[in-house]
Amino acid sequence: MPTLLQTAAGHAGMQRGPAVADTAQTVLVTLWNVAKALGGIIGGVTLQDIGVTAVAAMTAVAVVAAVLGAAGLFIIAIARHHAFPATWCAPPRTAPTPHRLGRPGPRGRPWRVRTSR
Repeated sequence: MPTLLQTAAGHAGMQRGPAVADTAQTVLVTLWNVAKALGGIIGGVTLQDIGVTAVAAMTAVAVVAAVLGAAGLFIIAIARHHAFPATWCAPPRTAPTPHRLGRPGPRGRPWRVRTSR
């Protein structure tokens, strides 16, 4: 999941420029670090104040969070074409032939497409 979010942040930022992409990825990493720190603080305070009996309540909260996470992954799976268009992962296309570009051919003449030999 972090890899997908990092990729999405980079692609979304690149639409506005490389500096914005760098900033978006930096903010994302910072938020992940803050979330890890808050998890440790909340867990430590819970165990210190309530004790081991809080483990059951924290387990129930974790189960609810897992269900919400699964629902989020389901939504992502359904709407992934909006966040990750196929053009990002597609191999580079070959250049169109000159007659399709509307440019003149050699010596200023239009390109001709052979239909038979």
